[in-house]
Amino acid sequence: MADEFAAAKQRFVALVHEIDPDVMVVIPERSTQDVFRISLTRGSTRRFLTISEDDMLDLVEDEHAAAKMHAKLRGEV
Repeated sequence: MADEFAAAKQRFVALVHEIDPDVMVVIPERSTQDVFRISLTRGSTRRFLTISEDDMLDLVEDEHAAAKMHAKLRGEV
């Protein structure tokens, strides 16, 4: 199951680094209750995002979903 999310996790990290390459992204290996709690850290500032499994998978399969996530991340990063 973890392998099916590898490409989505890479895409998520790439989206974050397009906005700010200095942000450290930590994505858990497995989801909890069908969501990933993702840590975004820049310097001493840490934020957490909760992203569903479906939204993660859509990043790879759907450019519109990736664009929406990019817009959401711009507000968070």
